[in-house]
Amino acid sequence: MKFLLLGFCLFLAIFFEVGIIQLPFLLIALTILCIVKKSEWIFPISIVFGIILDSLSFRIIGESSVFFVLLLGLIFLYQKRFEIKTIQFVFISTSVGSFLYLLLVGSQNILIQSLVSGVIGGLIFSIVMRRIKIKEIV
Repeated sequence: MKFLLLGFCLFLAIFFEVGIIQLPFLLIALTILCIVKKSEWIFPISIVFGIILDSLSFRIIGESSVFFVLLLGLIFLYQKRFEIKTIQFVFISTSVGSFLYLLLVGSQNILIQSLVSGVIGGLIFSIVMRRIKIKEIV
């Protein structure tokens, strides 16, 4: 059941990114998922959903997948050095990651979009962490 919900959320992120708003929602979702779960099964998921995103966006297949894997690898690398389950780390990682991703795909208004992505990532992360703490209490 959790995997169906996760797949639905990632497909919803792809839908928003391709069709409605040109913000990297899939990058935000994968970053938050990586920080919360800290598991290696996120890498194959990022590859599959990156290929789906590239095919729906009419870009070079694998471009987003490689970037997502590199970004998630950096997050796993800094997991031991920094406290990654903070809003500050999520804001900085999603802002820098979305800046580099938007630079890679050739978007316009990169700075504003990366800052908005950082704010959205921080808000979603705070909601997710609040839900996790409520479940731990009960």
